[in-house]
Amino acid sequence: MESLLGKWQVINSESEGLDEYFRKNDTPAEDRYALTSTQWTQSFLKDGDQWVSETAYGEIKDTLKFKLGQEVTHTTLRGKSLVGTFNIKDNKLVGSGTEDGIPFSSCDYVADGKLRAAFTLNGATAKFLLRKV
Repeated sequence: MESLLGKWQVINSESEGLDEYFRKNDTPAEDRYALTSTQWTQSFLKDGDQWVSETAYGEIKDTLKFKLGQEVTHTTLRGKSLVGTFNIKDNKLVGSGTEDGIPFSSCDYVADGKLRAAFTLNGATAKFLLRKV
């Protein structure tokens, strides 16, 4: 999964499913703006068996540290409690668990030199395309 490692920048015009995702998850206006109007980045680092996933919206950063196959608890920037497990399956980083008790799933993988990221919560999926920077 070395292909995931590094820093990636969102291509806002290639995002999909955001309106439904925002509506079903009562996403606040400032979060909607950050996800649709800023050039946010996603970085993946690996130190031994520990992974670090960092999402940055300018100077605001959300950092998640985890080990594959081990449950992790994380408080999001919005104060939500995320409890989940991440694994590699078919060359994809997949996650599942709950966010404030609501089931979520995530999937990150590289295809055609671009990072494809999807997050599903409350039956709605937000999809993002990112380029390496």
